[in-house]
Amino acid sequence: MSETPALMTADELREYYCLFYDGGAHRKLDRNNIPKELWLLIPYAEFWSLDEEASRLELLGQASLDVQQNLQDIVLAYQEIWEPWLIGPEADRRSPTLEYVAFSMLVMTSDSVPWRN
Repeated sequence: MSETPALMTADELREYYCLFYDGGAHRKLDRNNIPKELWLLIPYAEFWSLDEEASRLELLGQASLDVQQNLQDIVLAYQEIWEPWLIGPEADRRSPTLEYVAFSMLVMTSDSVPWRN
């Protein structure tokens, strides 16, 4: 990937994903529990944070190739921003925040996108 992909707002995701958007988790995450530098990724975490791995994988399988590629591009492009939080002290908490879990699910879902040339 040569350039950083543009992040979309929730409204832009809704338009880009079309009818597929209805299948997402649509969690409401509390910004107070998310590092400020990650706030632009919140719409993605809110959408992809289905509780069950099987549900996330099913949703991913229903996504168009463009949606899958966008998810993967966004997560990879912003890895230097989200990774310190996800491998930091909160990773060891007995009860991580919903927001931490949602971002973890976002990354896990992206990791499940098949690699394409």
